[in-house]
Amino acid sequence: MSEVSPRNSTTNSVRDVSGTAIMGDHLTINLVDSACGESAEHAFGLLAPPRFVDRNDPLTKARRALEERRGTSTVLTVYAPGQGGGTTAFGLKLLYDSFERDRRRFPGGYYFVDLSREDPGVAVAQFLRLMGVQEADVPATPERRWEMLHRSARWRSGVAVMVDAPRSITEALPFFATSPGSLTVVTGSHRFDLRTLGREDLRRIRHVDWEDVTLEGLSDADATTMFLQQAKVAVEGERDRAMVSDFVSAARGNPGLVADYAFDVVTERLFRSEDGDPLAAAHRRTFGAAAILGHQPRDRGDFAGLTGDQRALAVLLAQHPDSDFGVDLAVSLLHPGTDPVEARARLDVLVERGVLHRTTGEGSLRYRFTTRSMRTTFPPDPEQAMDTPERVLAHYYAIAYAAHRRLMPGRWLQRDLDGRSAFPEGARSARSFATVGEARRALYVERRTLVRVVLDAVRAGHHAMAAELCEVLWPFWFLSGYFTDVVDAQSPLLRATEGTHRLEPARLSRLRVQTAIAYRRDRNWAEARREAELALELAEGAHPLVRLTALDALADIEADEGRCDAASGHFAAATRIAEGMDPVDPRALHIMVRKEGVAHLGAGRLPQAERRILRARDLLSEDDHQNRARTHKALADLRVRQGRLDEALEEYDGAVASHRLLGDQRRVGDVYVARADALAERDPVAARAELRRALDAYEAAEAVREAAEVRERIGA
Repeated sequence: MSEVSPRNSTTNSVRDVSGTAIMGDHLTINLVDSACGESAEHAFGLLAPPRFVDRNDPLTKARRALEERRGTSTVLTVYAPGQGGGTTAFGLKLLYDSFERDRRRFPGGYYFVDLSREDPGVAVAQFLRLMGVQEADVPATPERRWEMLHRSARWRSGVAVMVDAPRSITEALPFFATSPGSLTVVTGSHRFDLRTLGREDLRRIRHVDWEDVTLEGLSDADATTMFLQQAKVAVEGERDRAMVSDFVSAARGNPGLVADYAFDVVTERLFRSEDGDPLAAAHRRTFGAAAILGHQPRDRGDFAGLTGDQRALAVLLAQHPDSDFGVDLAVSLLHPGTDPVEARARLDVLVERGVLHRTTGEGSLRYRFTTRSMRTTFPPDPEQAMDTPERVLAHYYAIAYAAHRRLMPGRWLQRDLDGRSAFPEGARSARSFATVGEARRALYVERRTLVRVVLDAVRAGHHAMAAELCEVLWPFWFLSGYFTDVVDAQSPLLRATEGTHRLEPARLSRLRVQTAIAYRRDRNWAEARREAELALELAEGAHPLVRLTALDALADIEADEGRCDAASGHFAAATRIAEGMDPVDPRALHIMVRKEGVAHLGAGRLPQAERRILRARDLLSEDDHQNRARTHKALADLRVRQGRLDEALEEYDGAVASHRLLGDQRRVGDVYVARADALAERDPVAARAELRRALDAYEAAEAVREAAEVRERIGA
């Protein structure tokens, strides 16, 4: 069995990584790319398979299943009761052995996803990114992600996927590789019941071959061998043998506990061991007079020789969601006025002692607990159990609120309308950003963590805080094109609060609008319309801005589907709401007037379009760069239709300048494409130059689909 402790089993690797590996800091998903050229030197890029001391019979059974079913899709479930049963190590060993025997057995690659640390929906999206799907093309709709994954050429070419610790077969199902020659290894302490699946899910896996492996506990002999290997001790005399026997008996055949006890011996050797005998010191702490009856290694407060202050920080950090975090999070959780240098020094001690894993990404230090079991080693003190998660939420809200005000100044929030917030006032003044770029960078490094923070808040029942966090994150998600994050974060929140009194209808309406916009990006008109119509229902009787926003969302869908008359009618109704407010919200009025004008333009009613677009321009505030860009673009499109090309080009220039201020390169590319279309007949050479500028902008934004379309036009 494995000699690798659950505490550090996710930190190792074997040889060089070929392909992509994402471990610890964002998602526990790994890929080794086997679909390389004939001369490529392949390497196993997943987590390290451990040395084994037993379980040859289960391994033989599993290997036989792989060899006998090369032309089929095989699902191998590996089960062991309780935490630390060794299923993860077994699965990794099986995949590595397969890799060593035939490095081209799975052309699509080897994958590992740890569902004990990741949400399944988020993990499917990350699989697509690992396979080269660009952000703009990753569907916001979870069902479409699953379909895209299983249609991809790499997935269908034959892959090996290890799914670790799913709580149910429903969680594991999206990762089942069903193409011929594929393998799915599902490991954990839960047995699956296929009778819980619906008819359509059963249809998806009807051609899969199933094999089950159950791992029993270690024998005393094997547990002793594993303990000695892991602890790196030599037994000398009856006294040592008796101490080792105590550890083995206490582990009761559980390899995770064997590894934990051995880790305590290593800790004594590295950080304590005043008497020079780490085995005796670890035994005294576990079984001596000071030991707490019934406590296992991961339950004890003296882990890894931490001081009280160091352990106290680990306890605080353990209440952060199981995701990566920065030094500023530690500063927020420690006492006010903590020096960031001091906080980093404490974090580095936790890294040194094997509690945290440290990475550097985007110029920022990030930390994460090395394993899930390591995080559970530090349960909260009773008086902190409720307070700390709320402080964590307030920390991220402060960042997102400051970014919201920089990215979309003037955009209304629900608390602006009703004066109620689940967060303390200080959270809205705790942070500030000097520039748009600074705001976006601050949220970019937290991107994956922010979704996890919302999901954990929903599970913990902090629905109001989760909703407010989603509301202030919208400008970042929208301007960055992260519509997958919108759906991943908001869908569980909406499910948890639908038909309840956990959130007021007005706030739910705003979240439905944001979700509708995310589905529009997918061109999923049916779901987008459903969300917008629900938003409109929830807005009944609420503040006029709430109803206006829901009408806006529904009108946008009408316009997307080419129903310009219906769209202009909804926009006109929203305009009347904006005009009747006291006081008038100039930003809301501007948006509705402009959109009504664009709808008239789409229907060919140029005079009506001009009146409204010019009026919208007069309503603009100086610092609203997003709406200024869109107004320039709308007026430019109008001038093209009127044959006033020189004026149109000036307006397009204004749109480009405003989009650049926001760092929105994709929309910069859109404007250059519009300029090229406008110039195509009068000056084809100039139009071609505009397309090249569009291509540069799309490539900077990593908008692969748009860049490909422009390249095709330039080539033609």
